[in-house]
Amino acid sequence: MSMKMKPTSSVVGTRQALAVYGRTLEAINSPVSLSCFLQLKYGEHTALVDRKIDPTQYATAAAFRKDYQAVKGLSKAVFLKTDHDRRKSAVEKFWEAEKVCGVTNERFDNLMYGDGLQKLEASDPSMLLMLFRARNLIEKILGLHPKLGSMRFGPGVTSLVKRHVTLPKKYATCMHVTPELYSYWRDILGPRWCETVENVEIVTGNTVSFVSKTAKIDRAIAIEPHVNVYAQLGLGDALRGLFRKWVDLDTGQDWNRYLASVAHSWRLSTVDLSSASDTIARSLVWFLLPEKWARLLDLTRSHRFTLDGEEHENQKFSSMGNGFTFELESIIFYALARAAGSSRELTATYGDDIIIENHAYDDLSRLLHFCGFTVNADKSFSHGSFFESCGHDYFDGQNVRPFFWKDLNKPTMIFKMINDISRWSRLPCGSRDLRFRGVYSFAKSLLPRQWMDCRIPYGYGDVGIESPWDEAVPAVKRAPNGYDGFKTKALKFRARRECYATDVKGLLAALDTGSEQSSAPVRGSGFYEVGHLVTFGDWMGPGPWI
Repeated sequence: MSMKMKPTSSVVGTRQALAVYGRTLEAINSPVSLSCFLQLKYGEHTALVDRKIDPTQYATAAAFRKDYQAVKGLSKAVFLKTDHDRRKSAVEKFWEAEKVCGVTNERFDNLMYGDGLQKLEASDPSMLLMLFRARNLIEKILGLHPKLGSMRFGPGVTSLVKRHVTLPKKYATCMHVTPELYSYWRDILGPRWCETVENVEIVTGNTVSFVSKTAKIDRAIAIEPHVNVYAQLGLGDALRGLFRKWVDLDTGQDWNRYLASVAHSWRLSTVDLSSASDTIARSLVWFLLPEKWARLLDLTRSHRFTLDGEEHENQKFSSMGNGFTFELESIIFYALARAAGSSRELTATYGDDIIIENHAYDDLSRLLHFCGFTVNADKSFSHGSFFESCGHDYFDGQNVRPFFWKDLNKPTMIFKMINDISRWSRLPCGSRDLRFRGVYSFAKSLLPRQWMDCRIPYGYGDVGIESPWDEAVPAVKRAPNGYDGFKTKALKFRARRECYATDVKGLLAALDTGSEQSSAPVRGSGFYEVGHLVTFGDWMGPGPWI
C-alpha cells in the first residue's frame, strides 16, 4: 500500500467494518446487543438502523450504556445497505418544513397586520405575554440599531467557489449577488476589491443541496450567493458579539455539556428541535427582532431557492449555509426559553440545543409550537436519568455517549475504529475491559503493516493508535531540541497549497484578513502520509487490559 493516500481513500471495507462491529456486539453480550448482532449477521440493516432505545427503561448507567452503543453505533453508517432512500427522505422533510413555515408566516402576519393580537389576548393571554417577553429580551440583547461585524469568508463553498476551495479564490473578479443586495455590493466589498471586479451577476437566491447525515436521511444545506455569504458572516459575527453577554457561543458547547451532566440533580431539561433552522419562518423573525435588525438580515438573506432545477420562494428566513443562521437561531431560542420562565443562570442555547429549568418545559413546548418549531420527543428530556446536549449524553451524570461509524472513505477511519473500541472499553479505574481485547486485536489486524508504528497518547485525534506507554516505547523517542515531550509517528494530512504571492486575488485576501502567508491550503485536497508527531508533557494513554 502506498505511503501517500488521498483524503477519500478507504483502508477498511464495509465487510471488515461490520465484522469488527459484530464482534463488538458479541463482546457487549446483552440481550439487546445480541439481537442487534443477529440483525447485522443476517443483513437486516434497515431494521437495525430503525431501532430505538428508551432510557427510562434502565435503572443503571452501565446497563443503558451497553444497549445504547449496540443500538446507535451504526445509526449514522451511510455505508450500510438499507431500504431508506436518504435523499428522498431529506427532500420530503425539506418540503414539510417549508409547509410549516408557510403556516407560521400566516399566523404571525395576522398578529402584526391583522386582528391576531386581539384574538390571542382573548384566547391565550399567557402566550401573548411570552411572545412579548421574548421580543423585549431580543431587543435588549441586540439593541435597536444594528452593529456590523467584520465581513469575511468562511471555509465552505459559495455559488462561485465549489471545488478546490481556497480563500484567495473567493476574492474573484466575477460576483454573484441577490437582487435585494445588489445596490450595496460596492459598499460591502470595499474600494480595493471593487477595482478588480469585472462582472456582477444577479442570482435569484441559493441552491439547495444535500449531504450525508444518518443511515436513514440526508441533511439539506444551502449554497449561498458569493457576496451574500461575505455579508452574512459579518452579521453573524456581530450577533455573536452582542449575544456574548448572555451566552458565549465560542465556549457555549462546554456550558451546555456541563449543564446536561448535572441536569438529573439540578432539575433541568434538555430540549432538541426537529429541522430547527429550516423552520425559522420569515414572519417570526420580523415579529421578534427590532425592525432595523430584521431589515438588515432580510437584505442579505436569499429570498428564493433552487431545488432540482426549479425555483421557489423561501418560506423560511434562513437555512443552514447562511452565515448568520446559527447565531440567529441561538438568540431566538434563548429568548423563547427565558420567556417561558427559565432563569438566566440556568438557561443555555447553542443552536437548537436548549437547556432550561424543568418548570419551564411545558410552557416552552407550547411557545415553540406556536412559533412553528417541533420539539424532537426522541431527543428531549425533562425528567428521568438521561439527558443529552451538544453531542454529549449523560445517565445519572455519567457520560454514556456511544461511538458512531459513519463513512469509511477516509484513511484515518481504521485508527478511529481501533481507538473507539479501546476508549469505549475503558473502566472507571482507567484500565480496559478484558472482554473487548479480542475485538481490539481483530481491528488492529486490519491495519496496514507500515502504520503499526503510529503510536500516540490521548488528545491527538485518530491519527494513530492510542497506546499505553509500555506498548508505545519501541516506536517513540524523546522530543528533540530539549523539548519536554516525545517524538512518535502519526498519519498526518498534508494539505495541498496554492501560491498566490503574485496573484491579485491572493493579495486581496491577505489585505482583507491580515494574513502574511504567501500560499493557501486547498480545502480537502492533499494526501495522508506517515510523518513525525511531537507530543508535549506526560504520555497519557489507555490502561492495561484487566
